Amino acid sequence: MQNFEQAMRERVTAIDPGRTSGWAQFTAGKLTLAGIFHGDDYPAVWHRGFDQTLVLEVPRIYPHRSKGDPNDIVDLALTVGEIRGHYRPLVTRVIETFPANWKGQVPKEIHHARVLRQLADDEFRLLEVEKRKPSKTHPHGYDHNMLDAVALGLWFLQRT
Repeated sequence: MQNFEQAMRERVTAIDPGRTSGWAQFTAGKLTLAGIFHGDDYPAVWHRGFDQTLVLEVPRIYPHRSKGDPNDIVDLALTVGEIRGHYRPLVTRVIETFPANWKGQVPKEIHHARVLRQLADDEFRLLEVEKRKPSKTHPHGYDHNMLDAVALGLWFLQRT
């Protein structure tokens, strides 16, 4: 069983879907690449032959706690299906999880600050190419979906 669990965590791609989707790739438990993509401009996974895991956040309706247009979740669910369909033939396994399973109810700004503190210096430097001017929607200067993808990968790898 240990070999299976080790293989599951050897090469991991985590995706937080959205209008702009965030992605993060990990090799042997370390962040190696991260970024954002739009539409079907999917980031590449490692070449075939490697045991690979895709960790994908799937939407969930939380009655009485949802904010914004509830119909947006339908579009998000379609995006998740498209992402899953693209990667399913390319990876060994797909792990799907709801947002509350991996991040609980912690506000984004607090959660992202925790994620950034968990990264090793070399992992943190990988994110610098994606940094932009901090704003209300990007208080740390990074795309929130990319940071969610990094956090999702860290959660799966049990680094949080």
